[in-house]
Amino acid sequence: MAKDHTHISNQDVQIIMHSRKSLLFDNGTPWMKKGHNDLFDVTMGSYDGAEVCELVGLYILNTLAREYGKEYIGLYRDDGLAAFKNTNGSKADRIRKHMISLFKELGLNITIDCNLKITNFLDVTFNLNTGKHYPYRKPNDHPVYIHRNSNHPPNIIRSRQPQSADVSPPSPTTR
Repeated sequence: MAKDHTHISNQDVQIIMHSRKSLLFDNGTPWMKKGHNDLFDVTMGSYDGAEVCELVGLYILNTLAREYGKEYIGLYRDDGLAAFKNTNGSKADRIRKHMISLFKELGLNITIDCNLKITNFLDVTFNLNTGKHYPYRKPNDHPVYIHRNSNHPPNIIRSRQPQSADVSPPSPTTR
């Protein structure tokens, strides 16, 4: 799928596929998923796991955009959000069921809530009634800071800005 949108050499494909081989051992024997006879996997916390997740996400977005239009759907890693105008309950339920079947075809499961006027997505609360959005943090969520000498990818460490715990939340905005 990615080759349809950008140049990827055969050597790059071979490197990507080879780096997906994961070796876990149990009592000296390589472990494999039930029903699979290969080592292909994306291990949680792998150095390039986020990039693989982004590539899979782009494939899913491309699939959904063909059905519903790209302007209505967004995805960040394993969190997605869609907003459809003038969609009654029965039409929303048909869309929900269709999306669930699309994900099942890809070997994935999805949970979908329909007809919400206010929703939390990542760290933002969106209010469709007022058109405003404001910061959101899950209850009992305490930010975790990354030590500058950690083994996280350098771009992750650089992207973390020092944050102060006593900063008051900004006012809701329509921007």
